[in-house]
Amino acid sequence: MGPSPRRLACLAAAAALAWFAVVPLALAQVPAQADTATGDALLTRLIDAYENFDFTGTRELALRLLQPEVQATPEQRAQATFFAAATSLLSTPPDRPEARRLLARGIRLDLFARPDTLRFSAELLLEYERTRRSLFAVGVQSLPGDTALGLQDSGVSIELGATRPATLSVLLESVRGTQYQLATNVRLVGLSRVPLRFVHSGSFLPSGSYVLKLEATDDSAGARTLVTIPVGIVADSLVVESLPDALPDSAFRPERRPWGPARRSLVASLAVGALTAVVPQLLTPASLKGAVGSDAYAIGVGALVAASGIVGLLASKPGALIPENVEYNDGLNQRWTAERQRIIADNERRRGEVRIRLQFGRPSQ
Repeated sequence: MGPSPRRLACLAAAAALAWFAVVPLALAQVPAQADTATGDALLTRLIDAYENFDFTGTRELALRLLQPEVQATPEQRAQATFFAAATSLLSTPPDRPEARRLLARGIRLDLFARPDTLRFSAELLLEYERTRRSLFAVGVQSLPGDTALGLQDSGVSIELGATRPATLSVLLESVRGTQYQLATNVRLVGLSRVPLRFVHSGSFLPSGSYVLKLEATDDSAGARTLVTIPVGIVADSLVVESLPDALPDSAFRPERRPWGPARRSLVASLAVGALTAVVPQLLTPASLKGAVGSDAYAIGVGALVAASGIVGLLASKPGALIPENVEYNDGLNQRWTAERQRIIADNERRRGEVRIRLQFGRPSQ
């Protein structure tokens, strides 16, 4: 027996609900998917429409190409503004303010894109030149691709142009707000190359997401403009070994024989000799001194003791070099110097091996 009419009705209702839920979503995604991959195709269609005198279609395609969801290069978007400006000048009456607004937008999108002199009218080319002269703008001509650099050659250069002579400062700001000044007071005249080094205090900048801020000031009028470029940094960490501390004096042995013990021995010998010669005289009664006279034996012994002290002083050689201590201190110095040179060489090797990797995004103004 087949399905009941009630069951068939339920299945039909479910299918209808699925249709109305899925189909509108799919239809809504089709234009976006088409636009995200048709930057080249849109520009080709736009040129065909313009050359076939379909100015309404030209303007619609140009405005569509300027939408943010369309994947297009700044040069393609700038060309779209030139075509849209041309249609404004071809309207009745010509809309010159709108044309200049569109041309200014195109110049800011890509300072180096220019209208095709063979395709556009002299009127549009003249308006373009007037707009460019009246506008202060800075553009990026070229950026490095994904770049890996060493610590010693951690510099890259970007090529900038300006509609008027300007002074540039370059600031790198992290997502956390930390700022690094990469360049100041850089003169921009025509097309200029600006070198940048991503090193701070002898080390790479920390890994992370940054924004490169190029702030230019018009030298004549003082006007300012800002170009921002996203930058991703992945930097190897650099770990260096500390140099050894200087050797303290206590680590060395005395290299000359000291004077102190010999001096003390001499003083003691002289004192004992003097006492040996003098004491017997002091102990002899005064009544007997005249009969006995001086004690020659005591004096001789005292002199002998004093002389032995002098001989001991000379024998100890105070101030003379101690060869074994000199050899020990030289070895200590050589080992310390060799260790210091080893650490310096190892740190230099580590510095040569580390790398910083830079990835630049698309400039915006």
